[in-house]
Amino acid sequence: MVSREIPLPVTGGVFEKRNNMIKLKKEHENLDVRIEKTFFSNMLVVESDARLKYNIEDVSPKLSTALDNLVPKQYYFKKDKEKKKHFGFLAQDLERKFPNLVIDVDNIKTINYLEILPLLLLKVQTMQKELDELKNK
Repeated sequence: MVSREIPLPVTGGVFEKRNNMIKLKKEHENLDVRIEKTFFSNMLVVESDARLKYNIEDVSPKLSTALDNLVPKQYYFKKDKEKKKHFGFLAQDLERKFPNLVIDVDNIKTINYLEILPLLLLKVQTMQKELDELKNK
């Protein structure tokens, strides 16, 4: 595999090395970052420390039924010259049930896919509970 590492410029640019990490320079920290092509990483992490959160509550099991009518789609991106098939959701469909997972960026609807994972786990747990109850009858 060809290395895609690009050396950081000594001056200029939006990145700098701080605390053994590459970060956006302080004056750019509140900016969103858009990557038009594939983003490669060994790991994607999201800050999830309880100390960073407030009003923490369990998700209601009733919310798992909201996933029932959500239909995954297969599609191609209009600007994709390689014509690769993708799988996912339409933001407009997801927004009807989970508006907090849809974010408008430059008048384009985007999806916070990472936060769908806890909802999927909730659905699996709900289904497992129902299955266990049926087995015990």
